[in-house]
Amino acid sequence: MNKFNISLARIEVTIPGLEDGQVRITFQIERASIKFQVPIVVNMCDFDDTEMVQAAHNVLHQTFLELASQSKEWVLSTQEVRQLSSISLRSKEAPTVQ
Repeated sequence: MNKFNISLARIEVTIPGLEDGQVRITFQIERASIKFQVPIVVNMCDFDDTEMVQAAHNVLHQTFLELASQSKEWVLSTQEVRQLSSISLRSKEAPTVQ
């Protein structure tokens, strides 16, 4: 499988002018036809400007670790995928046009 390309899409202050406001750091995640964004919210009072992206990287990583953990029971073996494919109700033949 090809690796995902993860890039920083944008950084926005969610409530401008507040010293204890928040910053939304959005990551763009792409691979082939898959493309989506993940926003991460970081408190401005917890990190300085140079640390916010590093903190958001950490939150993004922790988010995907938790997602992987929660979906672990969904993993199918190769044999299970073949079984599901073999019982598919969709026609394997091309539809005829009338």
